[in-house]
Amino acid sequence: MRQVPVPPLAYAPAAVEAISTITLDIAERLTDPTRILRTAPHASLETSLFQGLPGAAILLARLTDQRAAFADAAHAHLQTAQTALPAPAAGISAGPGAVITAALIAHSMNADPRLTPFLKPGVQWLTAHAHHLTGQQTARRAAGHPGARWETYDAVLGLAGIGRVLLLAHQTGIPTAEAGLTAALRSLTDLLHIDDRGWPGWWLPAVDHRPLSKPHPSGLATTGVAHGVAGPLAFLSAALIAGIGVAGQEDAVRTAAQWLTDWRRPDDQSWPWRVTGDELTQGKHAPGLRSGPRDVWCYGAAGLGRTLQMAGSALHQPDITRVGTNAIATLATMAPEQWQAAGPTVCHGLAGILQAMVQAHRHSADPRLAAAATAAAAHITERHWRPHTPYGFPHHDGASHRHHVGLHEGAAGVALALTESTHPTPSNWDIPLLLQ
Repeated sequence: MRQVPVPPLAYAPAAVEAISTITLDIAERLTDPTRILRTAPHASLETSLFQGLPGAAILLARLTDQRAAFADAAHAHLQTAQTALPAPAAGISAGPGAVITAALIAHSMNADPRLTPFLKPGVQWLTAHAHHLTGQQTARRAAGHPGARWETYDAVLGLAGIGRVLLLAHQTGIPTAEAGLTAALRSLTDLLHIDDRGWPGWWLPAVDHRPLSKPHPSGLATTGVAHGVAGPLAFLSAALIAGIGVAGQEDAVRTAAQWLTDWRRPDDQSWPWRVTGDELTQGKHAPGLRSGPRDVWCYGAAGLGRTLQMAGSALHQPDITRVGTNAIATLATMAPEQWQAAGPTVCHGLAGILQAMVQAHRHSADPRLAAAATAAAAHITERHWRPHTPYGFPHHDGASHRHHVGLHEGAAGVALALTESTHPTPSNWDIPLLLQ
């Protein structure tokens, strides 16, 4: 994406050194994949981008400019993950999708030729999986069923995440990415529409939602980046910014961006994690206390705000961009300890907010975002660094703390966000988060 020149975040030299010391400490703990596997809670974590070795490989590749040996460790992590792929695997979260995602990003960072053998077969797998999911969605629509299941379109399991990685592969020059990329663009463009009743194409009846989502009897239209409409919107916007599109894509981006703007809560300017069928019928939010994550990457203002920034850029509509920028900048009115976030990690924690702020600041040069990002980094390092734990930044899962190495729910993601906030050279590690 074309970005305006922005000044770097204003860190004191001591803060930069402290962050560098912490991130290098974490990377040193992650250099041996065999040792990590010995302490992993269960075997599937070893190939999980969320919690396991592929996420750690991205961090190690990012830091090869500081330790050349980290390139060897990144390669070892991907080799180890490749030899233990689980079945079944889905999306970019686990299995072949996780390995190819990490390999593509790592290769773009350090051009290690040892990573090249991962690329072609991994992209072929992603393309095949994209066709599989688009076929499922086509069959669903042909049978007259509304909406799409989360695992068909979302950032973690579905076409939004797969499509974004295929876009990177296409830009890298891997020819087999184009067919899967085009299929994902067409399917998600078809999904992002409003029907004759005024209901969004991604609304799903309660029976089709996963039980863990506690679906409302009237069904749900989910909002967030991880499992809601913001994921497809971010991917379609990124493709338009890159000059890649299909028929109707620009209208789809405009439709979803306007819908998210319309359903922003008027009381605190945040978003609900879902809009129920009853609310859609009435055209307004149900009264009562807001529930769900308000501020974080997965469903909150950090992810949604950055998505709307990207949509505004793709459409050349500054009003949409301002909505996104202001949504994230609202967090600057609060101290980081007041943000609705669970611990230091990326998915529903502070590191995801930090990374969204860094990208939003690069896009807008808004001083509110610069101040909030430096406050977030300080809060993470001063209040959440636990050097006596296995990887320094435990993942908060309800009342329990879990020790993972990965991108979304592990120490690697925290270290990457901290590094990105201080490093003079931007990277693309957050592509799986759909933040660029």
